[in-house]
Amino acid sequence: MLKWTVALVALLAGAALLFVPVGGDGPAPSVTVARGDTLGRLAQRAGVSVDDLRRWNALDGDLIQVGQDLAVGPTTPGEPAWRVLLARIRGPAVEPEVVPEVAADAAPPARRRPR
Repeated sequence: MLKWTVALVALLAGAALLFVPVGGDGPAPSVTVARGDTLGRLAQRAGVSVDDLRRWNALDGDLIQVGQDLAVGPTTPGEPAWRVLLARIRGPAVEPEVVPEVAADAAPPARRRPR
């Protein structure tokens, strides 16, 4: 009975690993602070809250500097492991060649006789 329990736990743990994000921690979208910008305006333009801007940029207050780069979104979490594995198994996608249709009653082009 113990062997079956251990096997089941190992199988479930392996299956759970398929949903772990891999290849993430990509760069967050960012903006460079220009003269006259405030956290409120930047948050409004980015469609996020001021609290999110503070958290993503480790800001304690509202003080920002001209020329400062601020993240206006979270870092990308990456793809689930199962998608990455599936893409590697399938290989790169190949686009099919598009061939123009030829009408069934179309006559072949006329040939000229050499002179």
